[in-house]
Amino acid sequence: VEFGANWSVVTDKPLDTLVKNLQRSHELAVESMDGTKTAADRQSMAYEIDSILEQVLLIANTPYGSNYLFGGTSGQAPFTETRDANGRILTVGTGGVDSSQQRTIRASENFTANYGATATGPEGAFQNTTENVDVFATLLDLRNSLLAGNPPVSSATTGLEGIERSMDVAVNSLVKNGANQNYLQALSSHYDNLELEHTRQISAYDEVDMAKEITELSKLEVSLTAAMQMASRLNQMDLTKY
Repeated sequence: VEFGANWSVVTDKPLDTLVKNLQRSHELAVESMDGTKTAADRQSMAYEIDSILEQVLLIANTPYGSNYLFGGTSGQAPFTETRDANGRILTVGTGGVDSSQQRTIRASENFTANYGATATGPEGAFQNTTENVDVFATLLDLRNSLLAGNPPVSSATTGLEGIERSMDVAVNSLVKNGANQNYLQALSSHYDNLELEHTRQISAYDEVDMAKEITELSKLEVSLTAAMQMASRLNQMDLTKY
C-alpha cells in the first residue's frame, strides 16, 4: 500500500506540469487567432509549441525506477517519436507498447486499489479512447498550422476545442491520481495504526504473562524456603529422645 501511495505522489507533479503545458498551448492558440497577428508571429508561436511538445513527450515517458510512471503494467516507455532532419518532432505513437493497463495493489485479502495513471486507454492521460483525445496529435496539428502562418482550425481533436478537451482529460487524470493518493495514504496510515495497536496488545500480553511468572516464582521460592527450614529442623532432632 505504501508503495502505491508513493508512486501516486511522484505521479502528481508530472500531471500538473502536463496541465500547465496545455494551458499555455491554449493561450497561444487563442493569441494566434487575433486578426492583427502576422504569419511571422504565428511561426514564432509554433516554435514555442515545439518546446511544449518536447516537454509533454518527456512527461509521458517519465521513468520511475526500472518502470515508467505512465507505462501501466508494460514496464516500457509509452511513446516513441519520429523527427525531421532538423530534429523537429513529426509524429508520436505507442510503437506497439500497451500502456493502458492500470496498476493495482492488493489493499486487503479481497480488495485491490488503483494507483498512478496510464498514458493510453479508456483513462489515458495522453491518449484517451473514451474521450477520443490524443494530446500529441492535437499539439502537432496546432504546431503545423502555426508553422504555416495560419490560425488553427477548431474541431473535436484540433485547435481550441481539441486543446480544451485535452486539458479536461489531463485535469481529470490529475484529480483521479490525487484521490487515489489520498486513499492509499489513509489506508497506509490505518494499517500502521493497526500494527501499533497489535504491537501494544502483544506487549501488554507479554507483561501480564511476565507478572504471572514472577508471582509463581515467588510462590515457589517461599515453598522452597519453608521446605529447607523444615529439613534443617528435622536434621537437628535427636530421634532417640522419642
